[in-house]
Amino acid sequence: MQVEPGVLLAAVGRLRGRWSLHIVHALLDGPAGFNDLRRAIPAVGPSTLARRLGELEAAGIVSRTVIDTNPPGSRYALTPTGAGLRPVLAEMATWAGDTADPDIRHHQLDDLLTLMQERWMLELHCALLAGPRRFTDLARDTGVNQVTLTARLADLERRGLIRRLDDASYAFTATGEGFHQVGEALAAWATATG
Repeated sequence: MQVEPGVLLAAVGRLRGRWSLHIVHALLDGPAGFNDLRRAIPAVGPSTLARRLGELEAAGIVSRTVIDTNPPGSRYALTPTGAGLRPVLAEMATWAGDTADPDIRHHQLDDLLTLMQERWMLELHCALLAGPRRFTDLARDTGVNQVTLTARLADLERRGLIRRLDDASYAFTATGEGFHQVGEALAAWATATG
């Protein structure tokens, strides 16, 4: 599926905040209360979780229902737009590792979600889906400043996901190529949610 890079990057921007993908992943099993989400994502602090939930609600990915209890509570659920991310997370799980051990699989997916939530990582991956790109093209298309872009590209190289080619452009390695399936799922979601 070919999608306009701007559409894909705009859709990815709705998921930009750290922990956003973790929250979506936790809500795939159904609605959850705030404390349920804290237990599902123990590394996120309460103020950050509240902020991310608000951002995801504003983006139309999560809905919040106030429960009439004492004290009042809230339940969070994926909207139809948020539920549309299920194939994206399924592809991420596949890319993270195909192992029979659920603990290892969960750890690898958690590591991948954390990597993708690092600032600009999803945008860089999406920009590289079109093929090898030069540094200046990546900076222009993603809006990443040169210092940050240099650091992110070095991190991706260190992890073995991209490599620098002889013509000074960057491209996915064989391992990084697996992201194409994630990118296809993101493109389908971006197109569907416009």
